[in-house]
Amino acid sequence: MMLILFVSQSASINYFGGLFDLDAPSGAVVDVSNSTLKLLSKGEYSLCVKTSFIAELKLWGAGGGCNGGYGGFSKGNIVFNKDSNFKIWVGEAGVESGTGSNVKFGGGGLVGIPNGGGVYIGTGGGLSGLFMDSAIHGNSVIIAGGGGGGIKYEGNHYGGGGGGLIGGDGIYPLYNNYYGKGGTQVSGGAVGSNGYGSSHGSSSGGPLYGGNGASSVSTPYSGSSGGGGYFGGGSGNNNNLAGGPGGGGSGFIHPQIITNGITSLYISDPDNGSQNGHPENNGVFILKVISKLEQITIQKSFRKRIHILLMASLYN
Repeated sequence: MMLILFVSQSASINYFGGLFDLDAPSGAVVDVSNSTLKLLSKGEYSLCVKTSFIAELKLWGAGGGCNGGYGGFSKGNIVFNKDSNFKIWVGEAGVESGTGSNVKFGGGGLVGIPNGGGVYIGTGGGLSGLFMDSAIHGNSVIIAGGGGGGIKYEGNHYGGGGGGLIGGDGIYPLYNNYYGKGGTQVSGGAVGSNGYGSSHGSSSGGPLYGGNGASSVSTPYSGSSGGGGYFGGGSGNNNNLAGGPGGGGSGFIHPQIITNGITSLYISDPDNGSQNGHPENNGVFILKVISKLEQITIQKSFRKRIHILLMASLYN
């Protein structure tokens, strides 16, 4: 059975027979199907565990705007212990903009503002992730990076894909150095080189956020922003022919908490079943319940009892 809930206002909802409560942001769409919870709407969610259970997680970061990069993919298994609390982020899609549009939820940076305006540059997409207690870098459990913003004038220049251990660099066929670099496991992606005229406002990526694109004060060209990630992608810079695309944010797997973990560039998966993670689309967070820990304990106890009875029967 599939149930799609439209949350009209922020509210705590109980799921799967009391396993956990989920506080979803206003306007969120929550897709519940059998033992699977799918979150497709941007924003922060709060998860409070009521009964210990094991789950499989699959995440996609949001895609960047305007020839933006795809969001990254991360998956793995986790034990949710009773009375623990988590924050979930679903990244916001990057958009095409030339007016310094707002930072995207999940750390996608601002685009640069070209001299005289323009509409052919893209913001980076936001990361999707799970955090213990509060959504800060040091509490990261699993993250899928957002794609960097792209460029559409003077040829097509593409934002870097979200990571993976290392986010993708922006793709800029005409020139070598104006694209933002992908985030890594230890630092944000670097800013692209400034090739022409005076620019300002460009920045490297950082913990959970992508860099802001360069704004030009002397040319109609500016840079796209980096995608959010464990460390965000760097912004693109400007030259006399075009602006540079942004880098993708990196993914992350906590080695002591996540088992069977994978983080990579975008991977198609039937559980997604949507365009989420594609350029100019939000990220997605999927939680699939595998079993309650109480059930596992009972099953192990039952098997042990049967084994003892069988052994006893051999000596009678």
